[in-house]
Amino acid sequence: MYEDKAQEMVIVEIFQTNCSELDIGERSGWTSYIDFIKPDELGEAHVMKGKDATGRKFIVFKSEVQINGDKVRLFTIFFQRWYDSEIYHTAGHYGTHMFLTCGGACLMQMKLLRDLLVNGSVNLTVEKMRQCRIGYRDFLELEKIDPNSIDTIILGWSD
Repeated sequence: MYEDKAQEMVIVEIFQTNCSELDIGERSGWTSYIDFIKPDELGEAHVMKGKDATGRKFIVFKSEVQINGDKVRLFTIFFQRWYDSEIYHTAGHYGTHMFLTCGGACLMQMKLLRDLLVNGSVNLTVEKMRQCRIGYRDFLELEKIDPNSIDTIILGWSD
């Protein structure tokens, strides 16, 4: 059972996202999870969702952030760790993840994902980048940048 009702509500909102289903059939990666999904499987879609062969939910999305004038493409699979679990992780071997989930995603990361899916973009302060354990900047880099910096992540890839 979910220990936190707020987490349960955010997970429900994430998986209510209006997007196409990605049927992965019986496939699984070498880790037995869904880390094998490639960006081209989404076609023109920015986000898709589905379930693996054991019924674990996942949502996979393309996003982009601009850092120092350079666009960084992100490709993230957010998935249910075990079928009967409220623990979610990020995975994927085909790009940088929006955030890192060692030990499981926290409520703030889940809210970040929900907000991105609902609004199409999110703004992150340096403090929120730290709290959400973003995957596109090194933790030590965060110590060196202007604390007033704002990163904007947008859903989808611009080109």
